[in-house]
Amino acid sequence: MKSIIKKGLYLSILGLSVICTVVSSCAEDEGNYEYIETKEISVSLDDQYVVEQFENLVISPVFNKQVSLNTSEYSYLWYVWKSESSIPDTICREQNINTPINYSPGKYYMCFEIQNKDGVVVSLNLANLSVVNSNSNGLAVLSNVDGEAEITFISKKGKITKEIYNSVNGERAGSSPVCLVYMGSEGYVIPTIGIGCSSGSIIASTSDFQFLSMLKDQIYFPPEKCVLQALKRDLSEMYEYAIIDGGIYSRNIMYSSSPNSMFDTRVGGNDYELSPFIIEASGSSPTIFDRKSGRFMWDYYGDLLPVDIPATTTLFNPLNINGDLIYATSFKAEGDNMLSRYENIRGVIRLNNGSLFAFGALMVEGYDANWNRVHTLTPSHRMDIPAEATSFGCSIIEPNFIFYSVGNVIFCKSIATGNIISQIDLGQKVDYMEFDRMDPSILYVGISNSSSKSDSGSVVSMTMSSDGKLSENVRYQNVCGKVVDFETK
Repeated sequence: MKSIIKKGLYLSILGLSVICTVVSSCAEDEGNYEYIETKEISVSLDDQYVVEQFENLVISPVFNKQVSLNTSEYSYLWYVWKSESSIPDTICREQNINTPINYSPGKYYMCFEIQNKDGVVVSLNLANLSVVNSNSNGLAVLSNVDGEAEITFISKKGKITKEIYNSVNGERAGSSPVCLVYMGSEGYVIPTIGIGCSSGSIIASTSDFQFLSMLKDQIYFPPEKCVLQALKRDLSEMYEYAIIDGGIYSRNIMYSSSPNSMFDTRVGGNDYELSPFIIEASGSSPTIFDRKSGRFMWDYYGDLLPVDIPATTTLFNPLNINGDLIYATSFKAEGDNMLSRYENIRGVIRLNNGSLFAFGALMVEGYDANWNRVHTLTPSHRMDIPAEATSFGCSIIEPNFIFYSVGNVIFCKSIATGNIISQIDLGQKVDYMEFDRMDPSILYVGISNSSSKSDSGSVVSMTMSSDGKLSENVRYQNVCGKVVDFETK
């Protein structure tokens, strides 16, 4: 990350350095803001620092041995800012920093500046700073507690806050929970949490899970039930797509004129019903599956079109599925070029006769050599899995490994060979599993005694090795109801 900042914000840093030098020098300064790179002075900082809100940020920079930086020869300045357009805030004027941080939780940039006795900046050193509180970073667990939606939050430091939504709002989030998603954008649209329930979906604060609004209030012409089922951003993080009541909706989260951007009306009319998965999204063309027609489709600027398929498809026909898509994910594949983008699709289909098969497919989205728009789904793998399997997962670490659960046991099976790679018994029924979207080696698993009583469910954090084996890291025992969904932040 440090190299990215240096490349993208270096000129801004120099400008900010001038501002900070003006502030620190005031009247006695004679206007010498020249930046000189001095090879004798090198400073080692970490790329990323994390500090709890209201606690002290403690850093002791490591200098090279060739120079002694005493206060008579050099002065020091630590400053922090939120974005390129914001004014930097000086937090320390000492070589070593030990300063309380009172900023709101969020992501910041930080610079450690060294000036010589003439006021010339001789060293600029950049880092990321994340300010967190007990609810800032960690795992949010949506569970069914006696038929109602409740959230348990497990912080990065392992602090567990049970039934946090009820504690903050005096009631649960709704009945029959469906999904949990983080919505919005740090820079533009206000970041929020969406809690999908069959009784209606709500929007809550990311910082303390306080109720903000009903989802229907952020949709032009909302559907009757307004059940949030899935959400995904496009690769550029310009658009956000949501499946609500089986229809697809979108909103612009980058260039919105409002901090609470509205979702547009349902795309493509009402003659379709989508499975709750947005498989991949590239700006204006998310891939979805229509239960009514049994085919994979894509959104072409508001028109829902069937995907293109190769002339022969011996594994399965993406335009004629006699069943339903019950799991899907996607990973970047090799082959991207100026015309097209490539994605590996992995999923599970339940046929109308009750049998299951896992599949792999290659998605090519973009233009052909004649600049015709294409969105092609080519099946690459098919593998039968037990009909009694109930939850599924796949990681970019090894996309050919499909994880599924039967009762208490999680199996790993190779979609390339059909062989079972590993299995592990967790001692209780597996209700749900999901790989961490920020660390794909971590698999979160929700287990329970099959009831939905309060504290009947537990969360197991596991590590996946490159050979498909799972090892248990930590088990949070009896912290929730029956797990429905996970979301990390």
